[in-house]
Amino acid sequence: MLKVGIIGLGHGSRVLIDAFRLNNFEIYGITSKNYFRAKKISKEKNITKTFRNWKELINDKNVYIVAIAVPPYLQIDIIKECLKK
Repeated sequence: MLKVGIIGLGHGSRVLIDAFRLNNFEIYGITSKNYFRAKKISKEKNITKTFRNWKELINDKNVYIVAIAVPPYLQIDIIKECLKK
């Protein structure tokens, strides 16, 4: 099963977690600008790992797919780093 990491938990927590799970992906880890909120969501949704920031998430070798659910002005730096991986 492919493991997904989700960056951003507005749309990410309302839509993406369930959408990926419906299609047989494992939500391996999540991160948000608010770590404590991300930790709460991880516990509620039975997600393995909560990362303190997006760089930790994309550097984890268990993450095969990264879903970026942050405002557009933040996406470019994240995408550039993902492409390097």
